[in-house]
Amino acid sequence: MGQKPRDEMLDHEFDGIREFDNPPPAWLMNILWASIVFSAGYWLYYHTLGVGKLPKDRLDQANAQAAELQLKKMAGKPITDQSLLLMSQVPDQVTAGRAIFEQLCVQCHGPRGEGIVGPNLTDVYWLHGGRPTQIHNTIVKGVPEKGMVAWMDQLGPDRVNKVAAYVLTIKNTNVPGKAPQGNPETADAAPASNGAGTVPAGGTTPGGATSGGTGPAGAPPSGTAPGSSAPTETAPATTPAGSAPPGAAPGTGAQGTGAKEGNDPTLHAGNR
Repeated sequence: MGQKPRDEMLDHEFDGIREFDNPPPAWLMNILWASIVFSAGYWLYYHTLGVGKLPKDRLDQANAQAAELQLKKMAGKPITDQSLLLMSQVPDQVTAGRAIFEQLCVQCHGPRGEGIVGPNLTDVYWLHGGRPTQIHNTIVKGVPEKGMVAWMDQLGPDRVNKVAAYVLTIKNTNVPGKAPQGNPETADAAPASNGAGTVPAGGTTPGGATSGGTGPAGAPPSGTAPGSSAPTETAPATTPAGSAPPGAAPGTGAQGTGAKEGNDPTLHAGNR
């Protein structure tokens, strides 16, 4: 009593097709309601209460732990591009560097690194190089002619490293601010994966100077005289009339052994 009969046809038709007025199956409705309840619980657990960690958060945590382990292995070694990049992946290092930056650097670079008196630190343009070791070197030595003091004596190595790590996290975020200054960082200036910061032959030093040549380390560039560090230019020698130029075979004149020699039998006789 009160139950709707099954397989009751609806009163509309389309192209000879009619349909039943039956409710969805119970199993399908159960899945629908269970999905709604699960979605609400998921939203509360991960996005509202923050009890659980999303996959990206777990990945970031794993990367930070791996970076910390790698930094411990590199402890006591010179600072390299790789070690500074690893520091920029450790939240504790970045947080400490940000606190120092907000205390000492915002007067010139702005609270977000957008630049006020000093340059914008968030774009791709750099006055003294944008590689990690170049940024670190600028913090260490300062730019006295521009009013930036050398921070190494005031902060010490550990805090300087943390500030450099923080600057790497805001690099290339392109916060609107001061107009670009310097030169854009190119792909050639990107750190290598084998502990960059060491200077290969023909590479860029941490201070930004470049060394010429593409040969092995210590070898002079192509066109360089032995024992010299720069290509030499040799002025053409002046040869007296009738005498052979340096390197010419005996018996050949200033014309050498070119086309004229083939027309002069005496030259052939002399050479024989």
